[in-house]
Amino acid sequence: MGWISKHIGHEKLLPPLSPAPSQREVLQTILKEAQDNVPFYKNRYADFLSRAPGMSDENFWSIFSKTPITTKQDLKDQNDAFTNERLNSYAPLMKNGETRGTFKTAYHLFFAKDFKLPLSTGGTSGTPTYRWLDYNDARTMAQSFLDSFHCNGWRRGESLVVYYPIRSYFTQSYARYSGILNSLFGLSVVPFEDITKDSVKTLLRRLESNKASLLVIFPCVLQRVAEIMKEEKLSPPACLHYINVSGEFFLDCSKSFIQKIFPHCRIENTYGAVEIGEIAHQNGASSFDYKVFGDHAYIEQGPDDTLLVTSLTQKAFPMIRYQMEDKGIVRTDDTG
Repeated sequence: MGWISKHIGHEKLLPPLSPAPSQREVLQTILKEAQDNVPFYKNRYADFLSRAPGMSDENFWSIFSKTPITTKQDLKDQNDAFTNERLNSYAPLMKNGETRGTFKTAYHLFFAKDFKLPLSTGGTSGTPTYRWLDYNDARTMAQSFLDSFHCNGWRRGESLVVYYPIRSYFTQSYARYSGILNSLFGLSVVPFEDITKDSVKTLLRRLESNKASLLVIFPCVLQRVAEIMKEEKLSPPACLHYINVSGEFFLDCSKSFIQKIFPHCRIENTYGAVEIGEIAHQNGASSFDYKVFGDHAYIEQGPDDTLLVTSLTQKAFPMIRYQMEDKGIVRTDDTG
């Protein structure tokens, strides 16, 4: 259990504003910031924002739904244009996947808070691109993950382990600081090159030694881990109660097998993307039914059953009406 995760953690990471602004008010703030400071969106929403104060809510959302759609190809072709101009003077924490050194990293991360941090993405199409985070966007993206973990059953102060491929999302760089991250936040990153008997045993030992209640993992990786555990007659640690998967489809037949290997774990799926963060968590028993994090994202039905996502928190690298590469149906629940 990390000291900061115990005393700060999920519930205090981003205290709610009082009174909380409406989704419409938050969106207007994001649009204004984007059109003033982000080259890709400059002046795109000037007319819409000038007319917005006199619109009813119905007209506001209806007219917003007719503004341009942003695609991953846009993100790939014009990546620099998505970056807020105020980030030009910020210090990059990583270069070529390597941090700038412990002292400089800690100074810009915790004290000056003037950093920018790149995250690479592949996605369904496999089209490689990336996005930038600043202090605010990093905190709010972290909050979206913590919200999903909280929905899964994890609680503030409990330790968690992330088991990711060594070449994804700068996993190797973060793994170097696992000791510090675990001491402060209760977070441990366990990278793997290949999913083998030895790497699975390493994962189980880390879960046990950290007394981790939560494992964060990709569905296909979890499937292979479970297969090896069955072959080698390996038991899950008693401390592990929750498993959070994301990034891929999680078929019921796969979950049924995995559940037998982890009989006492609550295994649930979260939906999101590196470009946006986590935006929805499994709702009920089905891994194809999700409840949206309305504080983090506004979601619309896109063309050909795609999803259009607007982040309500990102100002350093805004994603507005971004077309996801997955198909889905948007429904409105009883609460609106």
